[in-house]
Order: sequence, then C-alpha cells, then structure tokens
Amino acid sequence: MKQIKRITLLITAAFLAITTFFIEEEYFILSILMGISLGLIFFILADSVNRYFINRKIVSVELKASEELIRAEPSTYYIGAKGIQGKLFLTNRRLIFQPQIKRGQHGKELSIERRQIKKIGNYDRAFLPTGFQAETRKAQYSFAVDDRKAWQQELNG
Repeated sequence: MKQIKRITLLITAAFLAITTFFIEEEYFILSILMGISLGLIFFILADSVNRYFINRKIVSVELKASEELIRAEPSTYYIGAKGIQGKLFLTNRRLIFQPQIKRGQHGKELSIERRQIKKIGNYDRAFLPTGFQAETRKAQYSFAVDDRKAWQQELNG
C-alpha cells in the first residue's frame, strides 16, 4: 500500500506540474485538474500523518502469558463501508485490533484466536489492493495494511 501511495503522489505531482506549464488555453479544465491533483496529495499526506499519530498513541497491547508479538502496524478495520482506525497486532496466539480512541468514543479491543481463523484472503477497496480478510466460522474481518502478503504469510504459517 505504501508503494501505491508513493506512485500516486508522484504521478499527481507530475501531472500538476505538466498541466501548469503546458496548458494555457483551457483554464477551467486546468483548475479542475489542479483541484483533483491537490485533493489526491492531501489524501495521501493526511493518511501518512494519521498513521504517525496512531503509532505514537497506541504503542503496544497487553500480551497473555507465553504470547509473543510477531507483527504490529497501523491499520483500518472495516465493518461494511465504515472504517475504524487503530493498530493491528499479530502474536503467536491471536490477531488483535486496538482502535484509536477519539474524544467521545469508546474503543473496544478486537481479539481473534489464530486457531479460530479458517481462511485468509485478499481485501480490495475500489479495485485497489487494500489488505486482507480473516474468516472465522462466525464472521469475516477486513483489515487495511501496507504489506498484505507479509501478513497473510504470517497468518498462514
């Protein structure tokens, strides 16, 4: 996901520079294209800043006895179209999502035992490779992560 963000940012910046210097006749189209470009740049930068603050705010999670932390990363947990931002932890026994607690909200930790996970699959939003899905007998959980292949390998292995 980081690579997609960087490529999008570079393409948008190049497009903005090209349209600024080479299109002189159609100012209306130019303003629309510049607005879209700046919107994409803002989206990518805002997401990066938010991930930085999530990393600083949610440092770790309480581990049970004989539990080892394998992987941790800022993530978004999707329930339908609604996304909850927080941090995703993988231990040798559980997959844990700790939501970012904002003013007036109460975040409850989501904990899934690894032995309950029946299937790990890809999760895409708007045709972009976003993350992975963990399926249990009772529910399906969707998470957005930067390197979904690494998460899937860790969960399958």
